[in-house]
Amino acid sequence: AHPLAARTSVELRDLCDDPFILTEAGSSELVWRLFNSARLTPNVRYRCSQLLSTLDIVSRGDAVSVVSEGSLPSIENPGFVFRPLSPPIPRQIGLAVLDRRQSSPATLAFIELARTLLPV
Repeated sequence: AHPLAARTSVELRDLCDDPFILTEAGSSELVWRLFNSARLTPNVRYRCSQLLSTLDIVSRGDAVSVVSEGSLPSIENPGFVFRPLSPPIPRQIGLAVLDRRQSSPATLAFIELARTLLPV
C-alpha cells in the first residue's frame, strides 16, 4: 500500500514526490492554482481527460491525484483510497436562473433543494 494511504489526511506538499495525475475534466485549473499558491510543483506524469482513467492509474499504483469529493464515484476498490486534503479546499458553487417567475416547477424545486443542502 502507498504510504499516504495510512494517513487520515494529506497535504499538497505530500503529493509532490510521487508521479502526479492532472485530471483535465473540471478541476485541473483549481489544482494548479492550489499548488501555485503554496509555491509547490507537482511531478505531473499523466494528464487524463476522464476521472475513471485517473482512478485506474492510481489503482495500479503508478501515480497520485487530487479529485473533487463531489466527483468521486460511489465504488469500493481495494486498489485506491481517498483521503481529504489538509487544510480543506473551499469551493464555491453558484446557481443562476434567468427569471424565477418563468421557471418550471422542477427548476423551482431544485432551487429550494439547493438552498436546504448548500450553505449560503
